[in-house]
Formats: sequence, structure tokens, C-alpha cells
Amino acid sequence: MSGIVVGFDGSDEAYDALYLAERIRAGSGRALIVAVVDENAPPVGDSGGYWEYQQNYFAEMGRKAIEFLGHRDFERRSASDSAPAALQQVAEEEAADLIVLGSTHRGQVGRVLAGSVGERLLGGSPCAIAIAPKGYAEGAHPSLGLIGIGYDGGEESRLALATGIGLARASDSSLRLIAVARDEAGAQRLERELDAASDLCGGVPAERRLLHGGAAAALADQGVELDLLVLGSRDYGPIRTVLLGGVSREVVRTSPCPVVIVPRSAADREAGIVGAGEAPSAERRD
Repeated sequence: MSGIVVGFDGSDEAYDALYLAERIRAGSGRALIVAVVDENAPPVGDSGGYWEYQQNYFAEMGRKAIEFLGHRDFERRSASDSAPAALQQVAEEEAADLIVLGSTHRGQVGRVLAGSVGERLLGGSPCAIAIAPKGYAEGAHPSLGLIGIGYDGGEESRLALATGIGLARASDSSLRLIAVARDEAGAQRLERELDAASDLCGGVPAERRLLHGGAAAALADQGVELDLLVLGSRDYGPIRTVLLGGVSREVVRTSPCPVVIVPRSAADREAGIVGAGEAPSAERRD
């Protein structure tokens, strides 16, 4: 069963992640899976009275999640392991589409910054990863009204486009296709790529935005107006693995809106990552 996995430990960052996961759940119709991880469990046979404490901890986190969400329409999973390993295992067992995380507590309010859990997951996640900006749960975010797609016509950006189309279609949102050119020749090619991408959006409203300059800064700046920014992962590395290149890593560090990083996978291209869209198929233009 596919779904959205969110790690929850009652911290401010966890509430940010839970808020974003709930918004995506409501928009996409996917199941919400709240995973509570105990990273401090002692070895088996050396627990003393620890296991009773652990069960109370798992139950308390469940109550807090219910109180915050205002409903019980989610599944609960618990684990004793490192947070990255546990979240990855839950995602694999549930055939999840998405893992949702909060930003590190060291980041600036209103900015996305992957902490140690995010960094480790980004190196080997079996599915897409969404990261909520710090303080996200304290803001007003009624809908996923405008979803941005970083697009250059390459394989990874077409996967991102598929994800965005599916999510926008399910949540009655619109798209902004964003390309960033370094020079005039690049701008001409990207104009053609944006034309082709617009044709692939079907009935989903889509606007185009061709920008100039550094890709990371330009994409992050767009986050001021976006409700979600979707990017592809690096174009080399193991299939179904999320790897950040220089641009996506900098966007994750500086974006003021949630960022979704989509893994490179032929299987995901057939169905999209989040939502019901089919991945576009378009030949790369020179």
C-alpha cells in the first residue's frame, strides 16, 4: 500500500513535517503513516524497565499527532533504530511514495535545511523526500495552490513534472514550470522545452517562467510565491535513489517553501510519485 511516511517525535520540526504531510495527504488521497522512532533503546536483554517507558513514549506521540491533526485518519508505525534507517524501512515496507521531514533546528525560520536525518536519507531513500521549512506549522497554508517544477527537459526534471502534474490534478492546484538559463543559447533551448512541457500538462493550469542567472538562487527565490517546489534528483547514481547535485542541494538549503526531491526511477516514471499523473515522455532537444 502506497502512502506518505512522516517521522514524528513531538519536536517543532516534527510538527512542521506533520503539517506538510497532512496537506499532501489531503491533496493526493494517499494514506498517511506516522512513524515514531526510538533511537535510544538499549540492547535486548539489557532493558530493565525501559520497555514500559518506550511503549508510553510511542503512545504519547500518537496522542500528540491525533491532537495536532484533529483526526485519527492515519496509520502508526514504531521502531527502535536510527531515524534514517527506521524511516527508510517503513517506506520500503509500505511501498511509500514520499517521506516527509522537518528542517534542522539550526536553520533559519522560514527556510528549508536538511539536518542529519535528512542528509542520510537523501543518500539512499527508496522514494521521494519532502522537507518542510522551519516554522512551517505556525503559518497559514490552506492549500497547495501553486506548485513549482524545476524543469530543463532532462530525465530528472520530467520525473519532477510527472509528480507535479499528479499532485496538482489531485489537489486542484496549478503549476509553474520554471527553467533557468545561463546564456542566450540556453534560453532558446529552454523556451522549446517549456513549450513541450506545457503541452504535457493536459488540463492542469500551467504557467511558464524562464529565468536567467544561477539556477539554485533563481529556483529558491521562486519559493516565496510557491506552495511547493518539486525537483528531480541528480542524473547519476543508483536507480530509485535520491541524490542531490549542487543545484538541488543549494535549493534545499535556501528555499522558503517546502521542497520535494524526486528519485531517478523508470518505475516511478510510469506512475508519478505523488498523485495520479503519468510521467511525461519527451525527447530532449539540443
